[in-house]
Amino acid sequence: MIHCKIYVCVEISVIKKFNLIKNLIVVFILGISSGLPLVITGSILKALLFDYNIDFKTIGVLGLVTTPYSFKFIWSPLIDYLKIPFLSRQLGHRKSWILISQVFLIILIILFGKINPQTNMLWFAICAFFLAFFSATQDICIDAYRIKILNKNEQGLGASSTIYGYRVGMIISGVGGLYLAEIYSWKFALFAMGIVILLTTFATIIASKTEEENLENKKPSLAEYFYKPIMMFIKTKDCYLILIMVALYKLSDAYLGAMTTPFVMDAGYSKIEIANAMKTLGQIGTFAGVAIGGWLVLKLKPGINLFFAEILAMLSNLPFILINILPKNLYLLAIINGFENFTSSISNIALVAYISSLSKNKYAATYYAVLTSITAIGRTIVSSSSGFLVESVGWNNFFVISSLLSFPSLICIYLLFFRKKINE
Repeated sequence: MIHCKIYVCVEISVIKKFNLIKNLIVVFILGISSGLPLVITGSILKALLFDYNIDFKTIGVLGLVTTPYSFKFIWSPLIDYLKIPFLSRQLGHRKSWILISQVFLIILIILFGKINPQTNMLWFAICAFFLAFFSATQDICIDAYRIKILNKNEQGLGASSTIYGYRVGMIISGVGGLYLAEIYSWKFALFAMGIVILLTTFATIIASKTEEENLENKKPSLAEYFYKPIMMFIKTKDCYLILIMVALYKLSDAYLGAMTTPFVMDAGYSKIEIANAMKTLGQIGTFAGVAIGGWLVLKLKPGINLFFAEILAMLSNLPFILINILPKNLYLLAIINGFENFTSSISNIALVAYISSLSKNKYAATYYAVLTSITAIGRTIVSSSSGFLVESVGWNNFFVISSLLSFPSLICIYLLFFRKKINE
């Protein structure tokens, strides 16, 4: 009898580990699908515009096409509530939404490469906007799927696996896109990126359904889906301070990111050199940051982790001044960009893990999307002014000012996590 119990316990343990590994692989591949279009609407868009001799102000303002990332919480309740005919029954609710988003992404990415921004700027911007919209919709579904498929103590691993995939997707579109654009054309490069998204749809199809999708529970009304998540969050302790902190977190990183590619191209580096130094060698820092970031989530309390990561993000902006004042050097570019990627990954992991810990309920998609949308405000709306700042104060002052944007979030973290402890 004892041997039977031991055997059953071992078998259950093996099954759990197998399921965990399978789920982590799935969220890794979905992370690729999530990261790839973000780079296309980010650094790839900016590199393409720079190639077409578009000025810095316009490049900065066109960052507004990614506003769907900031406001995806508006339609996230619909994703929680509405089923897609046939697909929801066959694949599961969240998986069906992921697949539909991926199909639209494939079409829009290929179309994006066919439009000349010099002669069709309006259509170029519209295509980029809807590309960001379906990318944001996909993110809503992937994030909610990850939260539901993993236990609370697995969220750190899930966040790391997602960001690993996310970064691989960014490398594919960042490195691959730049290489193909330099050797062939932007049209060919973006067609290839659409094919990569097509390949990730297979992971979506074979992924497991979440437990709630296997239950025949009566669904609440659509109004309840909008109302309850908001009311649940308002009841959270220090909810308004959490909102402000999340909105300001990594603001310095977002401001820097809005102009990094135009800055490096303006400094005289080619697309191939950028791909080699920043998108390839520089990614060593990314993967090191993801690994250390996941470890820090397990070892440090959320407040300490968030504070430490934001300090690193602030410091990572300043070394870019060296690129501007020193002679052209690919190794210097790789090291500085690698350090920025390292700090960015650590801060991403810290924030994703913290938000995930707040979002473990049946309204996970809405709850998580609201918080992550707020983090994107800095990346889109605020950073759209970056081009004006560059043309007003120059590159060196731009990097100093962007680093100072970390201070408001550091103050919020202090008030949220440390003020009461010090007073006590």
